[in-house]
Amino acid sequence: MSSLKLNTNLIPVELTTTEGYNEFVKSPLCNDYSTVFPDNDLSHAYVFVNDEIVATVSGEAMSDLLNYSKSGYLANTTSDSSK
Repeated sequence: MSSLKLNTNLIPVELTTTEGYNEFVKSPLCNDYSTVFPDNDLSHAYVFVNDEIVATVSGEAMSDLLNYSKSGYLANTTSDSSK
């Protein structure tokens, strides 16, 4: 019998509200995460943990991230709570 690697996140979570995004990135799953904006497409973003997409960001949450980044408030969307 071959060993199977358990992938606990086959489908990324879809985050559409600012409250949902904030709660998600504060969860234990996201101790070390990055929010990445794809080139030439500002309709969505991805939340990466350990080089794996764990969530997509769109809607209100995406609009707020864009507003924060334009205002300079969101200088770095990478978090590492182990520091």
